Amino acid sequence: MEYGSLAVSLFGLALRSHVIGYVAPSTSGRNTSIGQKAEFLNSTGLYSVVRHPLYLGNFFMWLGPAMLTAEPWFIAFFVLLFFLYYERIMCAEERFLEGKFGAE
Repeated sequence: MEYGSLAVSLFGLALRSHVIGYVAPSTSGRNTSIGQKAEFLNSTGLYSVVRHPLYLGNFFMWLGPAMLTAEPWFIAFFVLLFFLYYERIMCAEERFLEGKFGAE
């Protein structure tokens, strides 16, 4: 179980690293005090396959430690909590990007 959990977390870390390594500059950032900003829309690489690859990487990174508990109820609780938290972030980002880039 420990190796499986580690593999899931490392997969998430590798996914995030790959996305960050190939993302174009001025497309996104950690904008907590200034609000959202993006000069370009990410639509290549993993962004052409998955809408939020960084958050998918976060999911797997944190799923690994949740799996270490070996408790199905805790894993289900983690998945629900993760979805509720990130769903709000994703919706806010998508509203901003739709307003700025339209149908693109």
